[in-house]
Amino acid sequence: MSSRDASFQVGPEMWVRLRVVIRDAEGESVQDEPTETAFVFGFGGTLPALEEAIEGLPQGAKKSIFVKPRDAFGERDPKAILEVLRDEFPEDVAEGDVFDADEDEGDGPAGTPVLLRVLEVTPETVILDRNHPLAGQKVRFDVEVVEVRPAEDAEISAAESALLDLGEPKEALIPAASLLRGGTRR
Repeated sequence: MSSRDASFQVGPEMWVRLRVVIRDAEGESVQDEPTETAFVFGFGGTLPALEEAIEGLPQGAKKSIFVKPRDAFGERDPKAILEVLRDEFPEDVAEGDVFDADEDEGDGPAGTPVLLRVLEVTPETVILDRNHPLAGQKVRFDVEVVEVRPAEDAEISAAESALLDLGEPKEALIPAASLLRGGTRR
């Protein structure tokens, strides 16, 4: 059996490449193009709910997976709404603008990138939301299993190291910035 054999199924210590389209609660695609991601199965390389749903699928399989907010991008956190003095922003700041900043307190390690979406602008303050754009929403992942093969020893070692490296922020399946129309400002 060659490593390109289509009879391999997603399972422990298999290298998996997926093509994913993420849809919001209304069923609208939140990306311009599908996202491709690759990982060694069983080492936390993707959302646990997504990993569980694809186990046993063969190469070429397609599946729609519905994931509850807590298992996708989390519930909305009311504590993630911030009020900041207006003079700390550009003069043309407007509702809907998105700024990227580095985490200095909160859930992530210092220096972790965080997006701040402008909810409201008043003469004195700017109200910001740190929640992921899909937080609090049931999300649908339309998944295609592009490739499945036994993982190489080096790939397994790298996956084990990444799993043990808990202090480092992991790259998301889809970065929050790519979900926001109009891009970000710094």
